Amino acid sequence: MTQHTMKKTSGFWSKEEQNLQINVLDLKTCEIALHSFCKKITDVHVRMYSDNTTSCAYINKYGGRIFSLDSIARRIWFWCIERNNNLTATHIPGKINIETDRLSRTGNDDLEWALDQTIFNMLHEKFPDMSIDLFASRLNAKLQSYVSRYPEPHAFDVGAFSFQWNTDVLY
Repeated sequence: MTQHTMKKTSGFWSKEEQNLQINVLDLKTCEIALHSFCKKITDVHVRMYSDNTTSCAYINKYGGRIFSLDSIARRIWFWCIERNNNLTATHIPGKINIETDRLSRTGNDDLEWALDQTIFNMLHEKFPDMSIDLFASRLNAKLQSYVSRYPEPHAFDVGAFSFQWNTDVLY
């Protein structure tokens, strides 16, 4: 049985990541998407669509000559092998990749803010049992466990108002 699921996410690059070459960023995007959407999935075939032919080639050929791209492709494949998943990357021309292109070009970085680390440390001293950062992303999470607005690889959950809050001390 074939299951087609079109999922999407969005986010920002850190200051350091913004300086990376575009092919590296695109392959990292593939890795982040895979980890975000398939972290609990095993024994399946995943088809990933990308408008970057270099990313497709590095995924489909299990790596390549350029070290920075090869290391990401290898991480992707080792991650898939651990889960007994097979992965195929398929090129989709940019001119018909409208939704993805729109998501990559729009964004409100006013949403990507965080409490100053010194202030947070004082708050954490006062409330050391804080366990989940409710409104965070991979770039600004203050606690190991966090809830993001969009699917992310390390997020505990998505949407702070969409799951049952328990007796944990929430930040």
